[in-house]
Amino acid sequence: MIQSKNSLFDFKQEKRTLAFDFEILDILTFLPIQDAFIKILPIKHDSTLTYLAQQNLELVNTSKELKLNNVIADQLSSALLFKTDSLGISQPTLEIDPGYFIEVAIPNYQRQYLLHIPERLDTIQEIVMVLSPESIVQDSVPRPISQGQRFAIQGLTFDENKLIIEDFAEDFLSDLSTAMKTYSTMLIQLIGYTDARGNAVQNFRKSQARAENLKKYLIEQGVESDRIITLGEGENKILNQCTDGVECLDYEHNINNRIEISCISD
Repeated sequence: MIQSKNSLFDFKQEKRTLAFDFEILDILTFLPIQDAFIKILPIKHDSTLTYLAQQNLELVNTSKELKLNNVIADQLSSALLFKTDSLGISQPTLEIDPGYFIEVAIPNYQRQYLLHIPERLDTIQEIVMVLSPESIVQDSVPRPISQGQRFAIQGLTFDENKLIIEDFAEDFLSDLSTAMKTYSTMLIQLIGYTDARGNAVQNFRKSQARAENLKKYLIEQGVESDRIITLGEGENKILNQCTDGVECLDYEHNINNRIEISCISD
C-alpha cells in the first residue's frame, strides 16, 4: 500500500493576470515622456469601485480639486509603481481585479488620474495618457499651444476635400478656441499638407482647402478670422519614403495627410 502525505487534490490555483500597455505623451508635442511614474492601485471591492466611478476621475488633473476618501488615500501608499521607458511606454502585468485606480506623475507636469475598469480580460489594456506641462495651468484658461511651438494636430482625417474631426481633435480645438477667445493676442497659422499621390498643383489646392476648412471650423467656434492664417504646402514636405513614384500602402501615404498648427504669438 502506498500512502502520500499530500492530498492528490492539494494544488495551488494559478492567479489570472492582465497585461497593460501604457503610453505617456506630452500634450504639446505628442512626444513620449520618459521616467513618468505610474501608480496603480487595484480596486478589489465593489463599494470602493462605485465610489470612485462617481468621482468622474477620467484624466482629472491637479488644476481641479480631487476628493478621495481616507480609505483610498491610505491605500495609495501601497500602490504598485512602474516607470516609462525612453518611448514613454510601460507594460506591466497585474492580477485581474474589478478595477484599477491609476495616477501618473512626473516633475514639471500636471498629475493625471484615471479609473480603469476592464471591459475584456482577453486583450491587452491599451491606455494612452497625455500630460500637460505645469506652465499651462498658470493661466485661468489653459493655452494648448505656446508661441514658437508647432505640431501636427492629432485626430484629423481627410475624405476628398472634407475634413473629419474626431473626438480627440475636437477636444483640442475646443481648448484652442476657448484660449483664443480669452487671450486676444493669440495668433496661429494652420498649414495643410497632402501625400504625393496625384497632381502636385491639385495637391497644393487640396492642402489649402483643408487648412481653410479648419479655419472655418474655428471661426464657427467664435474665433476672429484675422487671427488665423492659413497656408497650403501640398506635397512639399513628405515625412517618409512615399514620394512621387514610390509604391506605398495607404496608411503610409496617409501619414503625410495632415494639418500642422503654429503659434505665432500668444
